[in-house]
Amino acid sequence: MTTAYFQCGRFSREQDSGLPRGGIGPITKAMADSAVAFGAKLRTGAAVEIVIVKDGVARGVRRVGGEDIRGSIIVSNADSKRTYLTLLEPGDL
Repeated sequence: MTTAYFQCGRFSREQDSGLPRGGIGPITKAMADSAVAFGAKLRTGAAVEIVIVKDGVARGVRRVGGEDIRGSIIVSNADSKRTYLTLLEPGDL
């Protein structure tokens, strides 16, 4: 979520951007709270083995240990390199 916050700065005036007082924590908490309020189910600390892709669309994740978690929207908080080179199969890109 931190990356998303900083990317939003691209759409802000320079004088309106920067680091928030107290750190980024309250912003990521507000983003998580908002997602939950709209029905999202968040799992943190859940080690993921792969993103499950069907017909070119991410449909879920397989956790380390074999548990599959399905969803209509899948969001990765891993960095781009890990997401695209480790969590996705080359044919799914």
